[in-house]
Amino acid sequence: MEKNSEQEEQSGPPVQRLSYTDSRFFTVPRKFTEEALTLDDLLEAPARRCRPPRIVLIIRGLPGSGKSTLARAIKEEEEAASPLAKIRLLSLDDYFVVEKACSSEDQLQLVYEYDQAKESDYKCNLFKAFRKTLLSGYGDFVIVDSVNASLTDVRHYYACAVENNFIPYVIEMEAIVRRLLDDCIAGEEIIAHCYKHNRHGRSLAEIRALYDSWELLPPEYLRVDAYSMAVKLSERGAVGPEVPRFRPKVPGGAAVSLAEQDQGQQQQQVLTVHSDYDTGDVPPSSVSVHV
Repeated sequence: MEKNSEQEEQSGPPVQRLSYTDSRFFTVPRKFTEEALTLDDLLEAPARRCRPPRIVLIIRGLPGSGKSTLARAIKEEEEAASPLAKIRLLSLDDYFVVEKACSSEDQLQLVYEYDQAKESDYKCNLFKAFRKTLLSGYGDFVIVDSVNASLTDVRHYYACAVENNFIPYVIEMEAIVRRLLDDCIAGEEIIAHCYKHNRHGRSLAEIRALYDSWELLPPEYLRVDAYSMAVKLSERGAVGPEVPRFRPKVPGGAAVSLAEQDQGQQQQQVLTVHSDYDTGDVPPSSVSVHV
């Protein structure tokens, strides 16, 4: 009897498994020892019928980790399941896309050109577009695709989502890459994998610097495990950015990037918005989504 008591004390109380019909299933952060909330829980029936009505997915990861591929796949799957839903994908990559003339005189080719000097401004623009999307009601399923290496970057999106009655979730690409590499624990293998699959010309030194300065996400943030979808994409060989698209030149005017066009459309829908980047440095504990 004493032995059984000791075993119970060592093992602790059994972990309570919540049903997806319980609202806490989607809104309470889970410990690493608990069963993770998965992307399938959010996207697939029957659990999706009980999910929060307004969702933000914040995808963070190194260049080459598969963020953009995963973001597009999530958007496509959600569009197929909810044709009438307002789904928005906001990507930092779009701000580095420029139009260049190709061999045909009446067409322009979209080309990705990373410019570190402009990254800070583009990050601000991306956040402004995100906040406008939430304020305008233009999207009820919003995906943010950006490196988001610093905790401050993530916190801005997370707090803004909560303030606008969205439930935010963070998808960590590093955890997915580690599992794809057979539970690799070596940082250099992660860096090498991302460098190999990065199609935007980021140098090995740049990716290593991002990895070394990466800020870990505190446990109080809501997370989503997207490993199962990443496996499907890996098996299909769906890696890297979209194939450059072509669009006719704008008659009598300068070329406009996709990101700038997107911003212009949102500005027409929202007349008054805050223009600063700072949402207030609100820690997750004070913008809890627990119910």
